[in-house]
Amino acid sequence: MKPFDIMSLLNVVPIHIYWKDKNGIYLGCNLTQARSYGYEDPSEVIGKTDFELAPNEELARSWIENDQKVLTSGRSIIVEEVGLMSNRDVIGISYKSPFRDEDGNILGVIGVTVDITGEKNIQKQLVDEKNKTKITLDNIIARLPGHVYWMDNDNRYLGCNDAHAKNAGLSDRSEVIGKTNLDLAWADQNAMLNTINNQVRETKKEYCKEETALMSTGETKTFLSRKVPLMDEEYNVLGIL
Repeated sequence: MKPFDIMSLLNVVPIHIYWKDKNGIYLGCNLTQARSYGYEDPSEVIGKTDFELAPNEELARSWIENDQKVLTSGRSIIVEEVGLMSNRDVIGISYKSPFRDEDGNILGVIGVTVDITGEKNIQKQLVDEKNKTKITLDNIIARLPGHVYWMDNDNRYLGCNDAHAKNAGLSDRSEVIGKTNLDLAWADQNAMLNTINNQVRETKKEYCKEETALMSTGETKTFLSRKVPLMDEEYNVLGIL
């Protein structure tokens, strides 16, 4: 069996996915995004800027301005952006977030753009496309390597990826919802894990450290754990990721 290839999944997703460094240089994108620029291979976009790819300078500057908001604030944004494809204007809803290195330094911007052009009911389209995006991202998260999980302010699980569910001894990742670490294989580490989670919520800062946990198989594994606060649009802490 071949190892899971994240790009194979990204390339069949009918939404635009792309990532750039702090200077606005493209580091990668999926096939949908590449085709919007007239390329059939995403690798042809790497190394270029919006000034080279956008149909005009005005559009390029508007995209770059939104990227700068993310880089300056260090926060994600949701913004409506205009583009041009096949000589027609298109409107997209862009979800842009900073991506960071292990020390928390911002390396650039990652974006997901959903085309909402041509719908008679724009509000309905927004809801539909957001749901499609959620399903797509949900599937990506499910198959990510390592343990990915998110919890509420009471240290109860809101969700996780397949690997976390498997090592917790669950048959399906949906089974983790509502559980605490006391309900899982690493129950004896509940107090220590909760202390770290509480620290992340209280300080609103990222935590990165090695953690050791007992798997459902009886094997003990050591992980490099990174935890960040989950926040709403007003930056109220909802839990941890």
